[in-house]
Amino acid sequence: MERRELERQIVEKEWLMFQQVQGVNGRAACQDDWTTFLIMRLSQFEGWDTDVLESYFEDIVQAEAQERNLIMEKYAYMMEETDPVYFLSIKELLPEISEEKLFIWSGKRKRISNIRISEDMEDRQKELG
Repeated sequence: MERRELERQIVEKEWLMFQQVQGVNGRAACQDDWTTFLIMRLSQFEGWDTDVLESYFEDIVQAEAQERNLIMEKYAYMMEETDPVYFLSIKELLPEISEEKLFIWSGKRKRISNIRISEDMEDRQKELG
């Protein structure tokens, strides 16, 4: 499959999953904005290798076969940081994250934290002159 067609199919599948997500406060306004969703997702894919896109497409197809909604799962796992109390009430409904993925994520979080600290230090140095 051509890269652009692959990207388009991924975005269409993600959009369908996104339409089924129910937030704590109901449906979000961005769920009615196909154009922005399309632009944002295609923009993100610009930095992905075709092999990664193909692998992600396979993940989506597999999730569909298992009746899983990857977009809902993404937002649910994000709640561990944004609303830890609510997250505890839904955690049992989510698939368990493998040790390998936890290890990768913890390393990524440390790098993000280090980048933020570094940027903060740079800003403070600029303020001091």
